[in-house]
Amino acid sequence: ALRRAMLESLDQGAPILRSAARDEEDGEPAFVSRAHGDLLSAQGAMSAFTLPLTDADDQVIGAILLEHRDIDGIPAPVRDRARAIAALVGPILHQKRLNDRSWPMRALLWLGGLFAAVLGPARLGLKLIVLALAAAVYFFSTATTAFEVTADARLEGQVQRIISAPFDGYLVDQAVRPVDRVAEGAILAQLDDRDIRLQLLSTEAQLRQRLVEMNAAVAEGRRTDQALLDAQIAQVEAERDLLREQIARTVLRAPFAGVIVSGDRTQQLGAAVSRGEELFVVAPLDDYRLRLAVAEGDIAEIAPDQTGQVRFAARPDDTFGFTVNRIMSVAEVGQGLNRFAVEGAIAPDGDRQGVLLPGMEGVARIGVDERLLIRVWTQDALDWLRLALWRWIP
Repeated sequence: ALRRAMLESLDQGAPILRSAARDEEDGEPAFVSRAHGDLLSAQGAMSAFTLPLTDADDQVIGAILLEHRDIDGIPAPVRDRARAIAALVGPILHQKRLNDRSWPMRALLWLGGLFAAVLGPARLGLKLIVLALAAAVYFFSTATTAFEVTADARLEGQVQRIISAPFDGYLVDQAVRPVDRVAEGAILAQLDDRDIRLQLLSTEAQLRQRLVEMNAAVAEGRRTDQALLDAQIAQVEAERDLLREQIARTVLRAPFAGVIVSGDRTQQLGAAVSRGEELFVVAPLDDYRLRLAVAEGDIAEIAPDQTGQVRFAARPDDTFGFTVNRIMSVAEVGQGLNRFAVEGAIAPDGDRQGVLLPGMEGVARIGVDERLLIRVWTQDALDWLRLALWRWIP
């Protein structure tokens, strides 16, 4: 009977006062109080007063019921004191009840309250936050983008020819400088040939002397001397041809049409050069290869025949396509990281031919495949986390 009387007050959300004599006393409004009447009949009480208990948010959490057996009923001061008590102990009892619950139950009730707040009529701000989170989850679970590997790039000639000093000598003239374009056979530099020409004059004089001696030996029939002079003449002719070849090689010429990559000795004219010393590097104008430095963590994503784009620091507004040809299997240390060399072929483009020069550096992007956007953004962090976990987890 007590429980039904309390539920009657909770259902109506208001205090209920029921007296054996009347349903309304001292200004208390009248509510449905049948359960209170049954309580009075069962207990023999003269009056009953039920107050709902509320928490700090004015949410009804229980009820307190007072019985009075005095025929005069529950006085108004007692009811006021009961209201004060209910207002004080309601939040305290509610908090104590919450603190006495287990952690799983707390989590379950918190989720239930969250769903109730989201699906209920209030909490517009919470609904907007949940809606934004749901939209973000949907977006990142469906949005894809092109996954690309970025690497430093350097342009090189497919074939680079080194022009070196043919013999020890002195540089007397230089006709070109780096970045100059040259045609096949164009003069690059001139070595001093005066000493060689003097040796050539001496050799030609020796040759004429041997020819005179040969004629005399033939006239006198000295066959032994003829054979000896014939060998000496052949030796002198070989020396003469060698000197003539050296004179021809004092003029350094371009082996093919191209561009001068390196070699500026305009401030060193007259300086001595040694045989085999590098003087110029010539690269063709229309045959290039792209050398990429791919980080160790990205090399597994690279495969031959992949395509990409590159931009050079000298021409940041122009994009050039290329195709991956070769992946080197040996790592190189650069910028504190292990990086693998990857070679690519620049796609031919007649409209921009001549704007590329060997030695240009820039940034290349190699297209791999299509992946989720969130995976592309977090791939580096996830790779680091996998290695860290593998290192420490037994």
